[in-house]
Amino acid sequence: MIMRRNKYILIAILLWFFQTSSSFAQSAILDNFSAFESSGKVYLNWTVAEGSTCNGIQIYHSLDSVDWERIGDIGGICGSSTESVSYSFVHYMPTLNSINIYRLQLGWSGFSNLVLITVLDIKAGGYRIYPNPIVNNSTIYFKNTQKQISKLAVYSLAGSPVSQTTSNTDQFEIGQINLKPGFYFFTITNEDGQLISGKFLVL
Repeated sequence: MIMRRNKYILIAILLWFFQTSSSFAQSAILDNFSAFESSGKVYLNWTVAEGSTCNGIQIYHSLDSVDWERIGDIGGICGSSTESVSYSFVHYMPTLNSINIYRLQLGWSGFSNLVLITVLDIKAGGYRIYPNPIVNNSTIYFKNTQKQISKLAVYSLAGSPVSQTTSNTDQFEIGQINLKPGFYFFTITNEDGQLISGKFLVL
C-alpha cells in the first residue's frame, strides 16, 4: 500500500516536472530588435513576444561578424507566457567611425538576427562627412538633438549656389544632390541661426 502511494506521488512529481520544463522550454520569439545612437552611445531595444521564454539573454558586439565580444548579460527567465516583455541595453563604448554589429543569445533559443549601426565621431567644427571623398554617395552628420529644421546650402569652389535642402534630422544625404566631380563648400543653419560650414570633394 505504501509502495503504491509512493509510486503515485512519484508519477505526480514527474508530471509536474515535465509540464514545468515544457512551459519554460518554449523558444523565444524576438520582435523589434533595433539600435540607435545618441551622444556616442548605442541603445539596443527588443521585445520577447507573448507566449515565449528563454533562460537569460547575452548581448554580443562585433566589428566583422566573425569575432564576437560579450558586452552584457540579463539573467533569469526572460519573456512571459502571458504578455510581451520589452528589454533595453546601452553600449557605452562602441567603436567610433565604424560599423558596430550586435546580436543577442536567447538562452536555449540560440542567436538573434544581426543589427548594424555606424557610430560617427562628430569632430570639432560640428560635423562629419562619411565617406569622404565622395564617390557615389555620402552623408553629412551634425548634431541636431532638438530635431530643428536645418538648411544645407552647397556652393561651388567659385562661390556660386549649387543646391539647397532642408531636414529635421541630424544628417544630409549628399548623393541625392547629383553633384559633378570637384570641390564644394557648404553651410548648415538651423532655426536659431547657428552656423556650421565646411567643404568636401566629389570624385
